[in-house]
Amino acid sequence: MKYNTVVIGGGAAGLDAAASCARLGLSVLLLEAMYTGGMALKVKNVPDFPGFPDGISGEELTDRMEKAAIAAGVRILHERVTDMELSEKTKSITTDRGAYEADTVIIACGARVREMGLENERALTGLGIFHAVAEGKRAIEGKKAAVWGSGEEACNFALELAEICIAVYLICPEEHLNAGKRLIERIRNTPKIKLYENSLIAGVNEGMFLLESMTVVGKETMEIDSMPVEAVFVSPELEPDSDVLLGHVRMTDEGAVIVNGDMATETEGVYAVGAVRSGSAKTIPDAVADARRAALAVNAYIIGN
Repeated sequence: MKYNTVVIGGGAAGLDAAASCARLGLSVLLLEAMYTGGMALKVKNVPDFPGFPDGISGEELTDRMEKAAIAAGVRILHERVTDMELSEKTKSITTDRGAYEADTVIIACGARVREMGLENERALTGLGIFHAVAEGKRAIEGKKAAVWGSGEEACNFALELAEICIAVYLICPEEHLNAGKRLIERIRNTPKIKLYENSLIAGVNEGMFLLESMTVVGKETMEIDSMPVEAVFVSPELEPDSDVLLGHVRMTDEGAVIVNGDMATETEGVYAVGAVRSGSAKTIPDAVADARRAALAVNAYIIGN
């Protein structure tokens, strides 16, 4: 069967895009590899969503959005997209269970927690690599620690650790910290914190109980610096979950799909919404706003063709 549109991803953006298209009278298939809701399921409270003055949990909100999509006529299949052909007028999507055709495609793959990319990263999680200060706070007191990340949460990790550690290395993978001016000033004015911008953690060496050391490399200078650390705290920052899109749509170096104001990519008939698209604020209200714009653009495209 050929659909008017196939939506790839069942998070808040994908669910609302699918429902909005269906309410416009389009035939819609939504493909989600795992469970609907995506990263929104981890949001305990969405304080600024219209109609909920006291807020609503991401889980409850996306559950309602899924029911609304089904009521509007959306077909939801839990299948993993493995390949696609988007350059032709009729788009084809291949999954681990079948193949589908559509006039248009809305990409709503969402985001994932960014990892450092180390071979032994997952094996060491909880054993020297942590994702919250509370997880390793007792073990690291009076020792040296590192924080990996570029946003406000990474800065707060570093400041909190500076209160109990003798030294903290803040490794920022971006050119500059992505945080408020006052927070950055606190980082730079805290003697215990040493900031490495535009740098990566190239490796960590295991100790008997925690870690022993890590190696940091500058992304442009390629300068290598090794230092003793007993733990690395990874800030839970998000990056586009766009691996399956490589070679199919134009993306930034960070993997975000490039779109215009109508959420359209440079590939005709292909749109991107939510955390996977460039410039996304990565919030649920913004994802829904993306979805509504994309649905209107998809409807206009189909009418015009």
